[in-house]
Amino acid sequence: MNKKVSTLIIVKNDEILLLRRSKISSGAGLWNFPGGSVEEGESLETAAVRELKEEANLDVKESDVIYLGNFVSRYLTINFFITDKFENEVKINKESDDYNWVKLKDFPNYKFVGGGTLHPKLLQNIKDFMEGKIG
Repeated sequence: MNKKVSTLIIVKNDEILLLRRSKISSGAGLWNFPGGSVEEGESLETAAVRELKEEANLDVKESDVIYLGNFVSRYLTINFFITDKFENEVKINKESDDYNWVKLKDFPNYKFVGGGTLHPKLLQNIKDFMEGKIG
């Protein structure tokens, strides 16, 4: 069965929130966006907002998230959402051991969960959002 995951890309000014996976998490030491499994009966947006709150203590309204697309593998479908509307300060939970606000041009310096780099189409969609072309 294909597991559904939702992730929420948070933009602040010209930077994006990245979390580094802790030793207790799969992909330890690698970076990712806040996100996780979609629970039974939960919408993709609800899961993205819930996971963001759990992992980074940020509050976002579902109406403020924009769908960027998905990545489908044999076992997993990752749904990507983005927003620049959030409240609170970042406070990570035990799934992460660090976080950074990172400029898009610096993403190549970070190794991401699931292969090290991000898909060029996802990177373009993030850039388009940041330039006001999406949303």
